[in-house]
Amino acid sequence: MQELWEQFIWDLNRLHLWLLGLPQRVWDRMLDRFFVMTRPAGRKRLWLRHLLFLVVIGWIVYRHWNVIGDTRLSYYWNMIPEPVPAKILAVLVFGIPAYLYRVAMMFLMPESLRLLLLVILPYYLALYMTSRYLEDIYELSAVLKDPKDGLDAATLFLRRAAFSHNYFRMPRCRASGRSSSRNYREGEDAFFATCLPVLSIVEGEVSNRRSPLLLIGGPGYVSISADSAALFEHPNGTPRVLGPTHGRWHQIEGFERLRRIVNLRDHQLTLSVSTRSRDGIKIRVDDVQVLFSIYRGGRRGSRQEPYPFMPGAVERLVYNERGQNTMDRWERLASSRMLASTMRTMARTEIASFIRSQTLVQFLASVLPTDIAALEETYRELLEEMRAEASRAHISLGPPEAPQPGRFVWRSQIAERFDALANGPHGSRARQRGVGLKWVGLGAWQTAVDKVLEEHIEAWRLSVRNMMRGSPQVLRQLERERRISTLVQFARELIASYQQSGNTALEREIALLRYYAHRLDVAMDLKYGSIQNAPTSWRRASEVLHSHLPRDID
Repeated sequence: MQELWEQFIWDLNRLHLWLLGLPQRVWDRMLDRFFVMTRPAGRKRLWLRHLLFLVVIGWIVYRHWNVIGDTRLSYYWNMIPEPVPAKILAVLVFGIPAYLYRVAMMFLMPESLRLLLLVILPYYLALYMTSRYLEDIYELSAVLKDPKDGLDAATLFLRRAAFSHNYFRMPRCRASGRSSSRNYREGEDAFFATCLPVLSIVEGEVSNRRSPLLLIGGPGYVSISADSAALFEHPNGTPRVLGPTHGRWHQIEGFERLRRIVNLRDHQLTLSVSTRSRDGIKIRVDDVQVLFSIYRGGRRGSRQEPYPFMPGAVERLVYNERGQNTMDRWERLASSRMLASTMRTMARTEIASFIRSQTLVQFLASVLPTDIAALEETYRELLEEMRAEASRAHISLGPPEAPQPGRFVWRSQIAERFDALANGPHGSRARQRGVGLKWVGLGAWQTAVDKVLEEHIEAWRLSVRNMMRGSPQVLRQLERERRISTLVQFARELIASYQQSGNTALEREIALLRYYAHRLDVAMDLKYGSIQNAPTSWRRASEVLHSHLPRDID
């Protein structure tokens, strides 16, 4: 019972805290919905701005209504007794202008001007400072080649983002110092292109590089042709893939920027691959044709959707790209180079792997019997040349193995292999990176045929020499020669030390003992790493030698 009561108290406290924080959460939610960068929210802010301006006007009229005084239009109506048209003319000519004059004087009073400036001046000052900040952050002046154009583009963006200005009308804009109302598709040099909040993407490229939607981001609209797709990113990094509009524009939210454009058409790539075959022969394949596109997920094109695609493939293609730091701003937007670079790397890797798994004769035409006989004769002559050198090492070289032609791989079989790779492991790797491989065509095989035989002979000669150097007989012979040369060197050093040790017999005996002790210590250090690790007999011999040496000499 005690536990239930404690749980009840705990839940009651949590409910109390939740109710205390409810007004703040509701207020935060309302602010978020009011300041969100969407067109409906911008319209609400626009109406609120108009309402505040009307409130200021009403306050001025309320405070200074006495300035107008008792100016009645009936005074001018009664000024002329008859006829009625004359009365109406008197009111229009004298009464209404006098009334409007007094209303204007009411707003031109110092107190009224002070109140108007207090509202209007901060608004335009904040708009100007924010525009300068955006112009500096996004480097609009450098892109548009004119500081005035950069500032105007930032101001236009703020008006659209904050109050949804100019969404469905084409305003007159400044273009090279003059006004123009031409359509924005006529060119990119005029600044009026920034006035329409629509970003047009055709054939994988942006038709207007001066649009604030491209330089800064939304809000606005995007028109995409049937052969293109685009990846946009929200300010928090969330991606959104947009396909062809088909006559209906896509709407982008505030600060939603274009990350990449993908050309949905099929692409053809020509490349060359150079590597070595399994038997070490250098081979180059020229004029390799690769047909690929964005991964379509097995969907076929139709009249309504001629270039189908998978949105996930666009994201994988964009976020798995490499080497984009070497491209400029506009090259990074278009994906044609990125798509070709991705497929070029994958195709070269797969073709090189295929070549390294085959021998030379599997690529070239079949080997004739006369060619095999000539090759056997060459190997036989080389073998006789090497026998003399091999006999000194007591190595027996058998007859050369006759080269056997490998199984020839027909070009149709190679084509079938690469067709299968489109749906096999290579195709899987391509799909993981958002690319669809359709066809691979191999060109001409190039190899230095006249150098192939020389390379084979040189390789066989090196193998024979390595075999001789690694034989047990040669190693034992080298060991004996090295042992004898070392003993001879020690004997010479001993004789030289004996001759230079002194004149008396005792001095020479001490010199010999000291030389023997030094050599024994060096041998123990080299063989066992240290004297302490040497066997007991070795250490005992060293102690005996050192014990017979005088202390002043040792």
